[in-house]
Amino acid sequence: TARGVISNSERTRRDLVEHLGVDPDRIHVVYPGVDPGFSPPGPSHRGAARTWLGKDQDKPLVAFVGALGRDSNKGLDVLMSAWRHLCDRPDWDADLVVAGYGRTTDFWRREVAHAGLEGRISMLGFTDRVPELLAAVDLLVSPVRYDSYGLNVAEAICCGVPAMVTQTAGVAERYP
Repeated sequence: TARGVISNSERTRRDLVEHLGVDPDRIHVVYPGVDPGFSPPGPSHRGAARTWLGKDQDKPLVAFVGALGRDSNKGLDVLMSAWRHLCDRPDWDADLVVAGYGRTTDFWRREVAHAGLEGRISMLGFTDRVPELLAAVDLLVSPVRYDSYGLNVAEAICCGVPAMVTQTAGVAERYP
């Protein structure tokens, strides 16, 4: 009965129409903004961020940022499986930093230990230092099964960090 509905992406707009029967003429897409603190870092910021993480200054570093809840929407299981295979290759030298917290955090820590990948995968847990994390990394990976938008991807791009994201995320419509 609302005269207007604000949606954070065309993806969410389609879901509102398809699943809830909202009149498409009532829906207005307004993409989320990003805090001004998410901007390309200077060289000293990158070095300081890598020191904070305890990472080598020159080694490739990849980040995953997302909630670690009961469902698998964020796709960490897909990334972890791929990472195990990549780490089996002698030419793969990138490390992964997982930032996020939720009900499955301990499960993922055990999985990393069980796979013997503690040196290749760092489980950072919850952090309010995402701009620093993004200053340290070379790539953000967001293999989501569903995400109405994907602010982590928008933040990475604003920091000058390339992002790999599945097409199922709303943010994917913002760039090809």
